[in-house]
Amino acid sequence: MLAQEQQLELFQDVPGKGIQPKKAPNSTDQNRTSNPMIIKGNRLKGFIDGTNLLLDTSLGMNLLPLLDDNPHVRCGVITTSNTITRRIHNRIHIDKGLMLTANPSSINSTWILGRHFDFDVIDIILNKHLYELESFINRQRFSKTKFASILNMMLANLFNASNRNSQLLYSRNGSNNNKMLLDVIDYIENADLCLNVIGRNNEYQGNTSWLLPTAKLQQELNEAMAIVALKKDAPPIKMNARKKKQSRTNLITGKKETYYTRGKEIDIKKGFRTKALALKRLSKPVNAYNQVWSKHSLTLHDKALAPFCARVFTAQIYLGGRFYGDIQNIPKAERQLLKIDDQETIEPDFKAYHLCILYAWAGYQLNPEINNPYEIEGFERNTVKLAMLSFINSENLGCFKSNITKSGNPETKAIYQNYIREKNVFILRSSQGLEAKEPFKPPSIRGFIEGMPDGINGGELVASLLKTHHKIAGYFETADIENADIGLRLQFFDSEIMAEILTILSKNNIPVIPVHDSVRCKVDDLDFVTETMKTAYFNKTNFNGCITI
Repeated sequence: MLAQEQQLELFQDVPGKGIQPKKAPNSTDQNRTSNPMIIKGNRLKGFIDGTNLLLDTSLGMNLLPLLDDNPHVRCGVITTSNTITRRIHNRIHIDKGLMLTANPSSINSTWILGRHFDFDVIDIILNKHLYELESFINRQRFSKTKFASILNMMLANLFNASNRNSQLLYSRNGSNNNKMLLDVIDYIENADLCLNVIGRNNEYQGNTSWLLPTAKLQQELNEAMAIVALKKDAPPIKMNARKKKQSRTNLITGKKETYYTRGKEIDIKKGFRTKALALKRLSKPVNAYNQVWSKHSLTLHDKALAPFCARVFTAQIYLGGRFYGDIQNIPKAERQLLKIDDQETIEPDFKAYHLCILYAWAGYQLNPEINNPYEIEGFERNTVKLAMLSFINSENLGCFKSNITKSGNPETKAIYQNYIREKNVFILRSSQGLEAKEPFKPPSIRGFIEGMPDGINGGELVASLLKTHHKIAGYFETADIENADIGLRLQFFDSEIMAEILTILSKNNIPVIPVHDSVRCKVDDLDFVTETMKTAYFNKTNFNGCITI
């Protein structure tokens, strides 16, 4: 530990020169920063433009950026492991280790800065920064149009991160496609508009670099009454490829483990040229919804959020299709605090949504308030509900039965409980900025479902489920092409119901937040929104939906 402290004492930050070796204690240096880094016991303390930096070497070198009068204290914890942390101006380098990025955001390329009126103010801000950016980069060739677009996008994303009290993740990949973005980020850092934490891929959580907006950026955009707006050419539809099954060696245990990577985004214009009319129809509700929000505001703790969405499909235009945006990532407890046009909100939702849809497909009315679909003798309601959700999305009935059986095996339960304890310790230590390694998840507990009674046989539970829901058993008992991707097909169907809901509400200038099986709206709009949900459900199924509040 002492060796780390002594090594850190060798450097200091000199304005205009960056990190420089320290001179002897009796020497003088007029250029030395007014707040040089100093050692106090085992704690290194310094200042970066109003940002108080504390480096506690007793905890594996914890770096805690605490911004004055800034709400980002909770999400600014980084831990390094046996490394030297280098600080240059508003930039921090982490050579290796665990980087904690609580509640992070990713860059949304469809966002720009906007204003409810008088866009000239935003143009003045952007032109000022564009002029300074050109001087900062100092190149013979400077594409104002391209750099202006990237600068606008980054300022909007940082402003949203500031309002959400989150960090903004990005990659410092040096490819040609990313170089202009990095130039803009380096300028924003130099202009004291963000704190730039640069890391490397690591063997723990895999996070690399992130930005933390400063109070200066927030003040500048708040004074301009800026908002996060949507680009005019923002694509209303996205298409992702299917997830890919891969394997890797766990660096902690040395064992092979299976995982799935998110499918890459497909260029929908090239891959679905023959589906132009269908794409136009699927896009209309998105465009109408986003247009409504140009006239209204969404806030959380009096800070504006970006409510915009796009429909996201998987491999085909009839799989998935739900409405996704940054706002859908907000936990349900926080969604209750959302305000639309400074008014309180409420969230009516469809009860037992997918089961009701399956019954409707089979030609039956299911009323979950009268006949609770999760009540099966011998099993707890929550257990049946979790099992049913897994059941609906299972591609293989035999695999589902196996998961149930092992979930009731006492030995497997003990392994699962031990894994959960280790994971909770990992989460706790990580949240406190302590060095932590994520525990290995044994293959024997893949697909484990909590709450299964000891000795349960998967075949017995499946038989009970199919017996209770015999009217829709055909969707699970066969594995033909018609019943393939049942989970994604259900998502597409519920997204079509949501699309009709949003179309009707948009025509009536009623702003809402879609959350798959629920709609958050103003309390004053509850009656109209609820009736709209009932109408849309009936129009798509010819049955009555069950809505709870």
